[in-house]
Amino acid sequence: FLANPAKSCSGQTGQEYTLGSTKGTANYQTAVSLSKILRYNGLEVTPIPHRGTQSYIDRVDRGEIDFGISNIAQITWAVRGTVIAKRKHPNLRLVANLQQFRTGLLVRHHSGIKSVADLKGKRIPTEFKSSPMFHKGMIAWLTNGNVSLDDVSQVPVSSLGTSWKAFTNGDVDVVIGAIGSGSIKKLNASIPGGVRWLSFDPAGEKRMFKNYPGYSLQLINPSKGTPGVRTDIYAIHFPYTLWAHKDVSAEAVSWAVKYLYWSEKNLRAASPFFKTFDAKNMTKVNNGIQWHKGALSAYDYLG
Repeated sequence: FLANPAKSCSGQTGQEYTLGSTKGTANYQTAVSLSKILRYNGLEVTPIPHRGTQSYIDRVDRGEIDFGISNIAQITWAVRGTVIAKRKHPNLRLVANLQQFRTGLLVRHHSGIKSVADLKGKRIPTEFKSSPMFHKGMIAWLTNGNVSLDDVSQVPVSSLGTSWKAFTNGDVDVVIGAIGSGSIKKLNASIPGGVRWLSFDPAGEKRMFKNYPGYSLQLINPSKGTPGVRTDIYAIHFPYTLWAHKDVSAEAVSWAVKYLYWSEKNLRAASPFFKTFDAKNMTKVNNGIQWHKGALSAYDYLG
């Protein structure tokens, strides 16, 4: 880890900050790795897990939690009050683009399901009452193969975690997951024959991402770190962002940005999710949402 060059700075002692995350998911693993790097460098940040992202989006907007992490679409929807957000969240500000997150649809390797179009008539997890983002995502991802909820057998679940349990138990035929995550590695090991990621059709990209700013399809090659990627596939990629309440100390936010920028190699080593972290891309978020003044100060300092 980076030796802290500014541990004696006044903003780094005696103040603790909180970071909203979900429970037992790639989101939480990202939050833990992030907080470890920041803590080591002198900024005390503690992850606070929730059942769903929308729960801590509301709390950060109210000033009850300082920071949050999410995909670029969900923070955009929250600020604008669209799609799954029931109201506008005017107090949220961007801090950094953390990584290029990779996700998609996962099936059993020996299931015979070769494409998204093959999901017609299959058992699909839906509703995700504690995490409605995944319900919307499932609808959007199915459109890549011209499949709608009317074409499938819907199996209501409460969360992403319960959908994985249903998948393990053989109650659903496909799940959403994060490519390279520990959770998916466990699924791959627990299911006879393992799992396989479906490839999306680039021709359906615009249809899929109609309401998803910053999302794209990109090619992924098989590797040891990505179980289930058995051939070259087109998977979903999007910026995964750190954001904060607008009144969080500008000094603290500025140091958070600097520590992440200076800790590029350590972040990549800390978690498989940060393998795509690139310090030069920390500002590459194109969705029109305001940046925190502390972040702007740091990026100006860093050039």
